[in-house]
Amino acid sequence: MKKIISVLFLVFVFLSINGCKCRAYLEKEKPRTDVPEFIIKKADKFVMSKTGEKFFRKNISFDFFKSRKIKEGYFIRYNYVRTEYPFVHEPVYFTVDSTGKPLEKFGIVGIPDCLHEPQDCNYKIDKTMAKEIAQKENLARGIKKWSVSFRWENEFNRYIWHIISTTKETGTGKHYKAEGEEIMINPFDGSVLKKGKWYIR
Repeated sequence: MKKIISVLFLVFVFLSINGCKCRAYLEKEKPRTDVPEFIIKKADKFVMSKTGEKFFRKNISFDFFKSRKIKEGYFIRYNYVRTEYPFVHEPVYFTVDSTGKPLEKFGIVGIPDCLHEPQDCNYKIDKTMAKEIAQKENLARGIKKWSVSFRWENEFNRYIWHIISTTKETGTGKHYKAEGEEIMINPFDGSVLKKGKWYIR
């Protein structure tokens, strides 16, 4: 009986020690943020009001490392990633007050309105196709390789393909000057949303 008790005691001690180690490891690995859980839940609901819950759960994740407490309340950051679209790896961010209410005056960036405008989340145009559209629209060839990016555009409140052509470039640092052409393309149907000149003077 004494041997059994001794063995059970040793097993208990072993499990206690390793259990503590496991808890410590999990606590160490768990992402930490100074944003309260109730604020995160409210922010989740706000994003879901535009994307829908199913879309949100699949494609948008809270960024524990970049979300933080700020003077106005909390800076909230998410990551928007679509496995079916390799070019979609974009930030979603906005500011909320201490109650979790979004402060629109600081901007709301990157939330696709899939719930009300489902076509805005169906990207039929990839990078290659966007460049072909720019060529057909006679975007200046420029003096160096085009800058092509998939990004959020506040002017249209949606994601776009943005292609920049540089036609002139002089100086460096504070004396840098450049100009060129740009085109913004709808990734859903390939329509041209905007085309014009840009300058750095």
